[in-house]
Amino acid sequence: MTYAPFEVKRFRHSAGRSFVRSAWTRVVRYMSGLLAARRSRREIVRLARNHDCLLKDIGLTRSDVDWALMRHWSEDPSEALADRMQRRRAAARWARTYQASDAARKS
Repeated sequence: MTYAPFEVKRFRHSAGRSFVRSAWTRVVRYMSGLLAARRSRREIVRLARNHDCLLKDIGLTRSDVDWALMRHWSEDPSEALADRMQRRRAAARWARTYQASDAARKS
């Protein structure tokens, strides 16, 4: 009984090197995220040093800034603050729409 010879295909990268490369990429992404969070936290601390009237002009309150700074150290506080502001604006927009439609119904 004879067997036909089979062709061995060589892969460009071995599975081990590919795993190490993907693990290294994940570590680099995580570390860059931590550095970005640290920079953002520093900027928000600088923002917290301003007066309340300046924060009001931006559309923030002192409690918003304090809340953002109380986030976990690995989270980006600027993203949390932007999300909170966006939710507040959406709620205000919804309230204006609801009040306008409610006033039209009463008329």
